[in-house]
Amino acid sequence: MNAKILTAAMSLALSLTAVAANASDRIVDLPAVQVRPSADQLAERAAIVESQQRIVTLDAVVVRPTTAQRAERAAFLAAEQMLNENIITLATVYVRPTAEQLAERAAVVAAERAQAMASQAAVSLAAEAQALQR
Repeated sequence: MNAKILTAAMSLALSLTAVAANASDRIVDLPAVQVRPSADQLAERAAIVESQQRIVTLDAVVVRPTTAQRAERAAFLAAEQMLNENIITLATVYVRPTAEQLAERAAVVAAERAQAMASQAAVSLAAEAQALQR
């Protein structure tokens, strides 16, 4: 199998070499061209440079909240504190079934076990009956 792959790869490489040789005959070198911006583009560039020179760097500015913003923040903090004060952690509560519920559960479990035993006995009897018939 490796020989087949190697043969296919070599034939593909040789065919691509022939195609590349034909393509090199069609490659044409073009003369160098110089591109200059138009007068509009030069004017636009000059306007941009001029506008950038007008940019002024200001000193640092300190922003302080207004009285209304301070009052709003204080109200928010007070409401948040009030919510935290109203949260109450209750003790753990354990719920135990009543005597009636325990009796009902025991009856259900007993019925399920009886049904399982009856079906198991029926399967065993059917298997014995088939064995005797043979």
